[in-house]
Amino acid sequence: DELIVCYRLLDKTIQARNVIVDRLKTRPDDPKLWCALGDVNRDDTCYHEAWERSGQRHARAQRSLAVSAQRKSDFTKAIDHWVKALTLNPVINCL
Repeated sequence: DELIVCYRLLDKTIQARNVIVDRLKTRPDDPKLWCALGDVNRDDTCYHEAWERSGQRHARAQRSLAVSAQRKSDFTKAIDHWVKALTLNPVINCL
């Protein structure tokens, strides 16, 4: 959603979080919103929630988990998440 992206680009984390939480009230199964909340909160549980609510079909959730695992130098987990993400969407633009 453009408003969330704009708030994040402006480093207005609280406003972005508020928009996401409000939208999740009406769209609780939207994996994009869960991933956005994970981005804002830097919380892997949100990416796991996105993954589960999507029926394990949302590649973005796995990509975010992969990047998070890499930041923590947990390369075994990162590989697992990358494999899942790339299996779902082999043409991920991650750069």
